[in-house]
Amino acid sequence: MNLSQEQLAEKLNVSQNMIAKIECGLRRPSVDFLIELAEFFETSLHYIVIGTSEEATDKKRQREEAIKQIDQMMELLQNKRKKLLQMKEKLD
Repeated sequence: MNLSQEQLAEKLNVSQNMIAKIECGLRRPSVDFLIELAEFFETSLHYIVIGTSEEATDKKRQREEAIKQIDQMMELLQNKRKKLLQMKEKLD
């Protein structure tokens, strides 16, 4: 919203110093303050805390799960291949 720390502090009735400390990690905001921020910026609490939308997080989790399943399937196939090659060697 192109607000300075001072402007945001004024709109939320807090000190500019508090905004600065939260922004640089010297202070943790209360849950109530996080809720106020989410309402003020018309976004989700998830976005305020995590930095991404819940949908993006869900998609990332789905991609990671798909990759994990593919890795498991590849390992299974490699083990099957190894066993088949061993069986072939015994027959030769």
